[in-house]
Amino acid sequence: MLSKGVGDGVLFPPESIPSFKLAGLVQYGVTVPGGFHQTAFAFIINEAKWQALSAADQTAISKLTGEHLSRLWGNLWDKTNADAIALMTKEGVKLESASPPLLAEIRKRLASLEAQWIAEAAKKGVDGRAALEYMRAEVKALEKK
Repeated sequence: MLSKGVGDGVLFPPESIPSFKLAGLVQYGVTVPGGFHQTAFAFIINEAKWQALSAADQTAISKLTGEHLSRLWGNLWDKTNADAIALMTKEGVKLESASPPLLAEIRKRLASLEAQWIAEAAKKGVDGRAALEYMRAEVKALEKK
């Protein structure tokens, strides 16, 4: 689409540029401090199947998933993005950080989605605003490590 001029740009995380072989097609990139989107992954097992596993297998799975896997995956994602940014820089892509006015506009346009999420959480008996503030504080604390 980009190579044929059908599209003018893409909204991708940095790692997608080399993954989709777009480095030669993209001239400019804007990074958003803290990221623009996040992806959630989950490993889910049927309760009956979980109970059918031996205690040793349950323990092994529990040790390898949860926070351990989240940190491992997050570190790999960060490295992949850093490698992608290095490749884009090498390929001549001009990268800039989003300006304060652009960040303000992004926040303004996403405010309704956040409010909707908070309202949906409230319907389930969850203080969505408090949950969101907690998660943001956790992310900031982890970024300092």
